[in-house]
Amino acid sequence: MDEQNMPASALVSVRGLAKHFPSGSGRLRKPRAPVLRVLSDINIDIIEGETLGLVGESGSGKTTLGRCIIGIHRVDAGAILYRGRNGSIIDVCSMDDARLRAMQRDVRMIFQDPFSSLNPRMRVMDIIGDALRVNGIARGTELEDRVAEMVRRVGLSPDKMRRYPHAFSGGERQRINIARALILEPRLVIADEAVSALDVSIRAQVLELLKQLQAELKLTYLFISHDLSVVEDICDRVAVMSQGDIVELADTDVMYRHPQHEYTRTLLRAVPIPDPRLRRLVRQQTSPDTTQE
Repeated sequence: MDEQNMPASALVSVRGLAKHFPSGSGRLRKPRAPVLRVLSDINIDIIEGETLGLVGESGSGKTTLGRCIIGIHRVDAGAILYRGRNGSIIDVCSMDDARLRAMQRDVRMIFQDPFSSLNPRMRVMDIIGDALRVNGIARGTELEDRVAEMVRRVGLSPDKMRRYPHAFSGGERQRINIARALILEPRLVIADEAVSALDVSIRAQVLELLKQLQAELKLTYLFISHDLSVVEDICDRVAVMSQGDIVELADTDVMYRHPQHEYTRTLLRAVPIPDPRLRRLVRQQTSPDTTQE
């Protein structure tokens, strides 16, 4: 892959990415079973310091793309170029397991479900600090101090570090998930439906926390969501996915005011808007008759 295809401002560049899965699994999988195309020829840049939204309905491929970028899924074609801390450009798809694990210290993920994503048998201190221990970064008192500082950053009290996940609310558990993702001081955080399981008031608090942490820690976010109202609040740019393809990519304010693709307009029309006057305005803006193609 030609490194000149990667913009100087990009932290990650995805080029020609394709990912397929067998249509069956286990005993149901036939030797010549057809494959399910999940991603097809994806091209996108994640600019350092931005929050890029990735939206689409369930099954559109957005979560698969996030998992390919972090290396959970191996791709069938294309390249994922990552700019390292020293400025060197590496193709994630060609990394061996050892180099991939090292890269995954820089690229972390916040998962959707704040309940099932935390081991109920581990204390919060161990959940957050495990990555420090596994990577040989800190142990003992130093590890506890670093975990305590991160717990404070996400708005929880260090006094609760020795408790188990069941002692926390859903919003607090998601803050623990955020702390776990940030404890290794990553550069890119992939937030996969990170607030979809939270009620509206808690969701707003967690979004504000994510914005605050981004400013303090100079983070880059890939924010995956099906909720366009959430994406509008936090994202600089938005990519819209449908059936494994990116059908539209634009600055957030431009896309919400002048969506170009019919699928984007359909998603925007589905966003609930309490104010009837504003609702009529949005419907007018997303009508095919008033939108330039």
